[in-house]
Amino acid sequence: MNATDLMNHVRMRANNDLSVRQKICHALLPLALGLITGFLAKLVEAVPHFGLSGDLLNLLSGISTDIGPWVLLAAIIAAFSRTPEAAALHVFVFFAGMLFTYYLYSTLLFHFFPRYYFLRWGIIALVSPVPAFIVWFSRGKGWVASFCAALPVGLLITLGYRFLYTHSLVKDLTRGFDLFSAVLLIILLPRSNSQRLRMIPLAIIVFLIIEKLNIISLLFGGL
Repeated sequence: MNATDLMNHVRMRANNDLSVRQKICHALLPLALGLITGFLAKLVEAVPHFGLSGDLLNLLSGISTDIGPWVLLAAIIAAFSRTPEAAALHVFVFFAGMLFTYYLYSTLLFHFFPRYYFLRWGIIALVSPVPAFIVWFSRGKGWVASFCAALPVGLLITLGYRFLYTHSLVKDLTRGFDLFSAVLLIILLPRSNSQRLRMIPLAIIVFLIIEKLNIISLLFGGL
């Protein structure tokens, strides 16, 4: 059995009979989503924050600058793509679009270009096709698919579990959103309850490994 047969055993690919034009149209959807979310993420940072609406904007700004929402969106885009190759492409163009509008907004309106953050996020965008390819198999069957689903869930749990004992309102709700995102992926990624039961203990193991090895700080420290 070759590698393709093994991958098809985990999750069967959709019939890849789309025309070039259809594939381009499919890729334009995550690109458009990235452009819109990048603009909105910068917008909530840029507008004045006063009163009750200011508190809400502070919360949205805190969420948008956290890595969690982008993990959630990238995982959903990857998992519901037609093929793992399409998942890799779609997640890459999503991040590319998000970075383009976010930093274009910052440069044109504020004449400020944070090179350090752009390079760090740029590296994330460049490597994103690899985890996207893997996460595509999360909607398959068996332990391999469950492990693929456990990766983003475990990461989100690591980002959000401090919600249980932090005391800053914005940080509390931001980390609470990360935990909510983890629960949402537990619902969305596995295709059956049996897959979900396999995935949950694996997600806990992923969480423990990420936390023990301090992988969050190594990968995302300073963002």
